[in-house]
Amino acid sequence: MSLKERLEQFAQEMKDWETRKTSIMGVEIAKLPSKGGDLNLALKVVPTDEEGKPLKRKGVFITSLEQWDSMRRIFNDEKATELIENIEKMKQRREIKEDKEDTEEVFEL
Repeated sequence: MSLKERLEQFAQEMKDWETRKTSIMGVEIAKLPSKGGDLNLALKVVPTDEEGKPLKRKGVFITSLEQWDSMRRIFNDEKATELIENIEKMKQRREIKEDKEDTEEVFEL
């Protein structure tokens, strides 16, 4: 049975908005509501850690190859990488500052 045939069979067994895990870590198949009798499947991409635990509660639905290619371009863009690296550095500085505030000695009267 081809992958397309397996997906069609899989989709007919699923309810709208139901997701099923795949063998690819962080990638699920989602059945979306459709107009008419067409099957409407999407990839649901949920970032995970090395152990497969979700890093984010909700994922991103990708419904076309065009969307997939667009996401790939974004993720491979050096400026986007630089942007997220700097955002993460800002968060780390904030966490360090908050930790220092928690360890300050309090003079009680």
